[in-house]
This record gives sequence, structure tokens and C-alpha cells, in this order.
Amino acid sequence: MGPPTDRPKVSKEPISVLLPVYNQAAGLEAIVESWLRALARLGRANELIVIDDASADDSAAVAGKLATRHAELQVLRHNARTGFGASLRTGLAAAAHQLVFYTACDYPYPPADVVKLLDLIDTVDLVTGCRTDPVPGWLQRFDAAYRLLVRIVFGVTLEPRPGWRGGAAWRRAVKYRLLFGLRTWDPTSAYKLFRRSVLEHVPIQSNGQFVHAELLAKANFLGCLMAEIPIGRLAGNFKGVPEPPAAGESRDARLVFRRPEFLPLKVSKPQA
Repeated sequence: MGPPTDRPKVSKEPISVLLPVYNQAAGLEAIVESWLRALARLGRANELIVIDDASADDSAAVAGKLATRHAELQVLRHNARTGFGASLRTGLAAAAHQLVFYTACDYPYPPADVVKLLDLIDTVDLVTGCRTDPVPGWLQRFDAAYRLLVRIVFGVTLEPRPGWRGGAAWRRAVKYRLLFGLRTWDPTSAYKLFRRSVLEHVPIQSNGQFVHAELLAKANFLGCLMAEIPIGRLAGNFKGVPEPPAAGESRDARLVFRRPEFLPLKVSKPQA
């Protein structure tokens, strides 16, 4: 994608925010309103696109009611449940702006922290948020000893682990590092900001939750620069409903590993 100096400044550009939703009626109004307030504070053109993935509860009705009050809110709906990745495809087709951010409702992602990602996007192609759930004491001690050993033996200073999502999430991150070269702490975080030019070259093949890693893997393959930054979590009693286990995640990973799809770069024609 070119060295950092070749990247146009985009951090002040209008932004599209994609929010896939599945059975989140209980907390959806609070989540949407918090994102609308955060976007308003940015002081730029913006849009929030809610993609209801055929929820069985009142999510679509709640989102529709909110859309009547907020012109910058757009609601799209699937007739049958297709998954998070498919919802992002739907949202991207409707997104109007050059900065594209997406997030989810099944974790207390903090809307205010989108500013941290915007502060970095001028020098990279995408920024991904890393969740900072507390690291257990035993793991902190182990990590401290390991960092000390690496510094003594190799003269390299490693950064402390920013958070801990459990053994299953750690094993998944290791697997994606081995298969796709993803050197990020939290590849499955649903808190990512892209230059639209990146997404124009990486069609989404995953229907489910593997899409988070797929986008990073394809951007990595194209030589895009990416940054990972720790984010917090909303305080208080989070009302989101956890997504059910993602069906087909391994299938999507195999598909992207064996037959990844890319779109050609668009070449601008010289003006006469």
C-alpha cells in the first residue's frame, strides 16, 4: 500500500460506523444512543448503519424507532440470519464515507475510544482495538519473568500483555498467527477502523465471526500497515446479549487460507 508518507491524511474525514445486531433488543437503544453521541462529538459528517441479522426479538423495531429520531442512523435488515461477516458485507455496500469503522453489541466496547483509532489512522491503513480485560496475577508474573529473560538473552524489550480473554481466545490468536502471520494480541476484536481503500481490495468471504481475522489477514498479505491499540470497556451493567457460538468459523478460516479472494487495485487515469 506504500510507505507511511504516501498515505493521504484521512483522520478528519467523514466516517461510516457499521453495527451488526442479533437479538440485542434489551440494550440496543442505549448502545445506539451512546454511539450517536460519540460520533456527534467528532464534529464531522457521519453515519451509523445498524444491520439487523434477522433477530428473533424486537431489535429491528427498536432500531427502526431510533431511526425516526436520528437522520444519521440507517437500519438494514436481513430476512434470514447469515452471520456477522455477511452483515458487514451488507453494511459496506451501503456505507458512504472514506473512513469505515465497525463494532459489535456483544461486548461493552466504548464508543469514546474510537478517537484513539482516529489518532493513528493517518500513518497506517487500519487500526484494530485490543480488549483489556484484567490479566490474572499468575500470568502477570509469568509474563514479567519471560520479558526479563528475553531482554537479558536477546536485548529486546517486549511490551506487557494488554489484556486476557481466556485460554480459548489465546489459542485462537496463536493459531491465526501461525496460519496468517497476524502479530496482534486480539485479532477477533470487533473494534476496527479502515481506510475504505483497503476494504475495496479485500472482499469479505466469511459469513461468521472469522471475518475479524480475515480482514486483518488479507490486509497483512497486501502489505498494509496496521496498528493495534488498547481500548477500555463501558462501565456499569452492560446490557448486550452475547453472540451464540459462531457456526462455520473453522470452515471460513479454511476457505480464506486455501482460496483467498482479492480485488485488483484501481488505477487512476491521468487527466487530459
